[in-house]
Amino acid sequence: ASHILGYTGEITYDELNDLKDKDYKVGNTIGKIGIEKSLEDRLRGVEGGQYIEVDSIGRKIRTLKSELPTQGNNLKLTIDSELQAKVEDLLEGKRAAAVVMDVNTGEVLAMASKPDYDPNMFYSRITPELWKKVQKLDNPFMNRAISSFTPGSIFKVAVSAGALQMGILTENRQFYSKGYFKIGKYRFNDWNPVGFGWVNIEKALAFSIDTVYYELSLEMGIDNIKKYTKMFSFGEKTNIDLPGESKGIIPDNDWKMKYWKTPWYPGDSVNSSIGQGFVHVTPLQATVMMSALANGGKVLKPQLLIDNDTGKVKPEIIRKLQISNANLQVVRNGVRATVRYGTASALKHLGIEATAKTGSAEDPPNKKTHSWIVTYAPYKNPKYAITVFVQNGGHGGEIAAPIARDIYKELFKKELAN
Repeated sequence: ASHILGYTGEITYDELNDLKDKDYKVGNTIGKIGIEKSLEDRLRGVEGGQYIEVDSIGRKIRTLKSELPTQGNNLKLTIDSELQAKVEDLLEGKRAAAVVMDVNTGEVLAMASKPDYDPNMFYSRITPELWKKVQKLDNPFMNRAISSFTPGSIFKVAVSAGALQMGILTENRQFYSKGYFKIGKYRFNDWNPVGFGWVNIEKALAFSIDTVYYELSLEMGIDNIKKYTKMFSFGEKTNIDLPGESKGIIPDNDWKMKYWKTPWYPGDSVNSSIGQGFVHVTPLQATVMMSALANGGKVLKPQLLIDNDTGKVKPEIIRKLQISNANLQVVRNGVRATVRYGTASALKHLGIEATAKTGSAEDPPNKKTHSWIVTYAPYKNPKYAITVFVQNGGHGGEIAAPIARDIYKELFKKELAN
């Protein structure tokens, strides 16, 4: 769990200057990244020492005062060490991240990012040979779980909920899927070139039918897409107790004018509706989204610390979704159908009723898509939400889904053994 724990090192002159009001000295050790950095004040403690009187040549005459050192706080994390080890094993050899969260409390039970690093190497001088070996890895110090990437179709979960709440989408509304969608002279293709015929929102989620969302995007408009997807946590930091968290990007006309100097076009809304174009989210945000869908609309802050006094985690609700439970239930039916007969069939015979939404996000100029899955289980009495992200891994249903399945096997090993 190196990306969670972080490491310590000798304080730099820049850090000394930034922390000049906190009584640090040259030679002190300080947290550099991870929990070691974000909770430095609680972990640090206070140094002890003596005030002594000396003569003109520095010989001790007497001790004026002694101060005993004070130990820093012990912190207990929510991370399940066995589960964490299992998730890290499942991601080994990939550029990937996975998050497992309790949907009712926000407790992060596992958060893995690969490639990673051994924090023990910072406790002594790093040899040139070791540093060369580390540099050959692909950003091992980057915590991909809190870094943002193009999400692809997992974004449709939040878009669907928003369209339902606006009233432009209903459970029974029919869309004709023919493999493409045209705006003027521009043609936007579906991933399935022949289409699916007449479909409702359940099938649109289950088979991840792009053209349904192209049509909805023009009816919603980008401002409403942004409004409802931000409700789920996208476009803002979750404020987990880790440094370096990305807030991602939920674009609109103002954003595009600022960074691209061009106005927003209908085609931008089309791309955004399926989690492409300018949209970026983090695996942690995606897990918060699925937890909110599972728990009835509570957007929870992800928690890494257990309270030392109570031994529990007090859930912290960031906000409640302004989306009716009836509309959320329509989306829940869709993500359940994704497992029953859709793109997440890898979870179908798990032995636990799971839900899911897969994603295969284009990442130009790379040929391979990002592979995503967001899921929660059990369907009726949800306990856990999982996100698996494999950078340029391929199709979500083929690559990310089997990893999520194996994580569930670890989470429910007692139930599945009976």
